[in-house]
Amino acid sequence: MIRLLRVELLKIIKMKQIYLNLVGAILFGLIIFLNYIGESEISAFEFPIGSLSNLTQTFVIIIFLGFSSYIYGIEIQEKTLKILHTKPIPAWKVVLVKFFVGIIYTFLLLFSVGFIVFIIASIFYPLTDFPDQSGSNIIPVTEGINYIVLAYFMQGLALIFVTALCITLSIILDSPVMALILTFFVMLFSFIAGNVEFIRPVLPTTHWLIWREIIQRKIAWGHVWNSLMILGIYSFILFGIAVYAYRLKEVKI
Repeated sequence: MIRLLRVELLKIIKMKQIYLNLVGAILFGLIIFLNYIGESEISAFEFPIGSLSNLTQTFVIIIFLGFSSYIYGIEIQEKTLKILHTKPIPAWKVVLVKFFVGIIYTFLLLFSVGFIVFIIASIFYPLTDFPDQSGSNIIPVTEGINYIVLAYFMQGLALIFVTALCITLSIILDSPVMALILTFFVMLFSFIAGNVEFIRPVLPTTHWLIWREIIQRKIAWGHVWNSLMILGIYSFILFGIAVYAYRLKEVKI
């Protein structure tokens, strides 16, 4: 498993798209500075929070995470899919490793954005207390970095669902581009369907903005774990679908 994971990571590292994606995500994250031009009494901690908000609430993060569809798509591009199928590696293990690589990429992207935005913000703005998401409570400066890291980490866990969806659709469609487009529309449809009250509690877009629950002076951990459980169930189902789709391709080949 570890050897297979190492091979998959080396494949991804060699792809130019990963570096373009990371740069694009960081540049998009830096847009938050435009919101505070001319303001000096802003805490540096508010900038990584604002960047995370921009990435997730605009759905732009889906485009950047769409790169994960190439984790399987690279096999199609390099015509190595047939070779991969001839090796005595169980389908579940192949898919699981690709999911692991996607998860690593998800956290790498998020923390790259958060780290660079925070470093730049801390140069030009003071490290002071800042308001939580409710606006009625203050998070002290001594706990600021803990809240930021926790928000990014928990949001990374939530975004595993998006990565799983990208990879699963890539396996089914044999097209990373189509997988990215369909992932975006699935999430958009889920967001629109959230207007229907009786299905809202089970929709992924109802639960994926976990960072908003974390940036609270008193974190409602019950809501956080409930959201992660629902998204985890979706991810597990997608894993099963991905393994089944991969096995069908084994039969065809």
